[in-house]
Amino acid sequence: MKRLLFFIVVLVLITILQYIIVLIWQHTITSLLARFL
Repeated sequence: MKRLLFFIVVLVLITILQYIIVLIWQHTITSLLARFL
């Protein structure tokens, strides 16, 4: 039971991290494109 809860927490953290990384990447790419174009 405790292990299952831990697994769920880890999955949620990974999902949030991926979301944040994607947001940062999009922001970086758009700012770079805005600079070059």
